[in-house]
Amino acid sequence: MSGAPDASDVSTPSRPRRHVVDGAVRVFLADAILVPTALVTVVYLTRRFGPEGYGLYALTYALVGSLGATTISMLARATIKLVGDAKDWRPIGATVLRVHLVCGLAEAVALWLASEPLAALFDEPLLASYLRIFAWELVLFCAACAHRHIAIGLGLFRLRARAAAIYWIVKLLLTVGFVEMGFSIPGVLVAAMSASVLELAIYRLYIRPSLFQRSRVAAKELWSYAQPLMFAALCLGFFSHVGLFALKVLGGTAADAGFYGAAQNLAMGPRLVAISFAPLLLSTVTRLQSSGREREAREIVRDALRFVLGLLPLAGIAAGTAPELVGLLLGAEFAPTAPLLTLLLVGELALFIVSVAGVILITAGQPRLTLTVSSAMLLVATVGHALAVPRFGAVGAASVTAAIATLGAAASTILALHLWHVALPVGTLTRGALLTLPCYMAAVFWPTPDLWLIPKLLALVALVPIGFGLLGEFSARERGLLGAALRSVVLRSRSV
Repeated sequence: MSGAPDASDVSTPSRPRRHVVDGAVRVFLADAILVPTALVTVVYLTRRFGPEGYGLYALTYALVGSLGATTISMLARATIKLVGDAKDWRPIGATVLRVHLVCGLAEAVALWLASEPLAALFDEPLLASYLRIFAWELVLFCAACAHRHIAIGLGLFRLRARAAAIYWIVKLLLTVGFVEMGFSIPGVLVAAMSASVLELAIYRLYIRPSLFQRSRVAAKELWSYAQPLMFAALCLGFFSHVGLFALKVLGGTAADAGFYGAAQNLAMGPRLVAISFAPLLLSTVTRLQSSGREREAREIVRDALRFVLGLLPLAGIAAGTAPELVGLLLGAEFAPTAPLLTLLLVGELALFIVSVAGVILITAGQPRLTLTVSSAMLLVATVGHALAVPRFGAVGAASVTAAIATLGAAASTILALHLWHVALPVGTLTRGALLTLPCYMAAVFWPTPDLWLIPKLLALVALVPIGFGLLGEFSARERGLLGAALRSVVLRSRSV
């Protein structure tokens, strides 16, 4: 736990596939903590605040989250790419930290100034004070993200996993604590700020990019690469939330926003995988390219596409259990959330495919294509919501989101395959499609009361890799890689 790593500590791994699998397993397990903590948070806050109170919280979080997600997507991939290419990460690291802080401060000031107009737009007077509180979390969040992106660019996947695990646990505990103390929604916001401070402190124990040291790496070098990714991130960030905004602006109540926001939060599984996997993929492929190992980089790209397609049956399970999941976690009061959850799960899976394909486009040297796809998605979705929401309400918003995200996923995948000269993994696609329907049907026609839903989900999820294995998806080498990574994680967890 001492000092910043030397360049020798972060050389390109000799066995990149094992490195990716090992890092992915660790980060997945760490970020998997988000699933129970997020579910507990959603359940706790929906029952504590009710539909209207939770709707106001969801609206606040969506507005702030759009800005935060924009910064991540805007600078994360450019940072990982440049750090991965650099022989000495420190000059670019210093620039990255300063740019992140400037972005965070600019977003905080903009949100503070826009708080009153936004509250008037959504006809929610309390929204203004909540936005002003949450504005300064963006500065802490951006500082932590700068260190996170540098760590991933250096291939320090274990550090990324450790910081994530601590962040999610502490955030949950503080959220419950502050709300129980009577701080309501402001307490949730302060909990998020405190967790970001802790995450930043953990990263500073290992990597310490300088804030004031002069750097030969100009910010314009970072911006030149990040510019198309910035606008692509803006488009995808607003695409994710435009359904909620349209629902509220076009006549929806705070309760409608609460139902829709709860469905969005419950559907975050694919988003979790994207947050974990996409940066690791970008870091590894970039470092392989910089060392001239194109063939291995192409293998990693094809494996990434196979992994994405392998998630199809899991989406079928989640969609089939949506009504039971909503009833168990949120109660009868949130019953209208169930059909929204089914649709938004489809949309989230498609957005995960867009995210991974976008990484592949970046490594192919075509970051502007990510902007082309994302801007088209946002434009078409905005028109679709304007037509669908007044007539069909929340279901119309969720349907438009799912449909446009699916089209975007198809387009970005075709572009990625073409640029990398990689064939579509037809076998994986076929096996995934064959398993999705029976998984969905089993989830629907296997009714389970109350807590029996948990073993049902575990059983169905466990059957997915078994099904892929029986259909011949995995080679002996791949089974060995995954088994070795899991054994390594288990042995290390026992030694802690």
